[in-house]
Amino acid sequence: MINICVFEDSNYKALFPLTYSRPSYALKVGGYSLKEKIDRFFSKVNVTLHCRDYLLKVTQEQFPNNAVNKITGGSPCLFINGRTIMDGNIYKEIMTHTQDHSFALTYRGNIVAIYLKELYINDMISLLSKLSSSEEILQFFREKCVCKELEIVSILTHTWDILQFQNKGIRTDFRLKNKAGIIKGNITPNTTLYNEDNMVIDANTNIMDFVVIDARQGPVIIESDVTIHPFSHLEGPLFIGKGSQILGAKISHSVIGYECKIGGEVKQSLFYNYSNKAHEGYIGNSVIGEWVNLGAGTTTSNLNLNYQEVSVSYNNERIQTNTQFLGSIIGDHVKTGIGTLLNTGTHIG
Repeated sequence: MINICVFEDSNYKALFPLTYSRPSYALKVGGYSLKEKIDRFFSKVNVTLHCRDYLLKVTQEQFPNNAVNKITGGSPCLFINGRTIMDGNIYKEIMTHTQDHSFALTYRGNIVAIYLKELYINDMISLLSKLSSSEEILQFFREKCVCKELEIVSILTHTWDILQFQNKGIRTDFRLKNKAGIIKGNITPNTTLYNEDNMVIDANTNIMDFVVIDARQGPVIIESDVTIHPFSHLEGPLFIGKGSQILGAKISHSVIGYECKIGGEVKQSLFYNYSNKAHEGYIGNSVIGEWVNLGAGTTTSNLNLNYQEVSVSYNNERIQTNTQFLGSIIGDHVKTGIGTLLNTGTHIG
């Protein structure tokens, strides 16, 4: 592959409020963004990005090593849907196709990836400038490409899909780090570690007395410069990003981004960078954006009283999520006051 373009289609709207302020490929599944997961497989290839015009500068700032909205028209290009969670199976499908002709890989109406010869690049640029849907792109190129429907693909369609794929994402991150059992942090004698071979603890991390880290249910990744205060209980699969502080919290099956302050209880949730939940309260099955501050006692409900699957309101209609547990989806820069109680399936922009 000579050129790759990671693009957004019109389905970014179904990923609001998280995609108000970021392109779809900047969403996280596990500790790293979808774009970073693509980079792992195509590290030696020229990768460009395409996004909504109003996100151009913020995308350039987030991904300074990639050209944004500058697709080269003179050579073939592989276009990868930014909602795709790249894995070894998709990579193998892409690499086993001959580059002698254009081809498309699809999954349940979604373009996963489409390789186009020079003749069709300008057509694709035109479609992307209109933020066309996967269906529109596929309809335009169906007779110009060899199309293959894939059987199993992890691709984001709704915000709650992030939580569905999260544990798998953390396990993949741990495997690709290839540092199993390497513990460089400062650990006090009264720290308890279960299944150390399933952990990575980077340098300059300080773990104080009476902390329990349990990797029996899944891997634990703790990056550098993290501080974990006494009486914290951490259970994998778990990712804690650089510079975060864990303030005596109980955290399981979750992702904590960079420079976060977390207290209370967090389960099966994702915090983006620079967000704080420093006090007591329960956050479960939720996604919290960047620069969010949750006031003391903020608590999410993640289960209906009748135990039925959660439905959410979207475009003035109710959508079934096909999941029994869903807390809150909270966009960037949201602030909650003390004692805030959030209903099951709440979305805050």
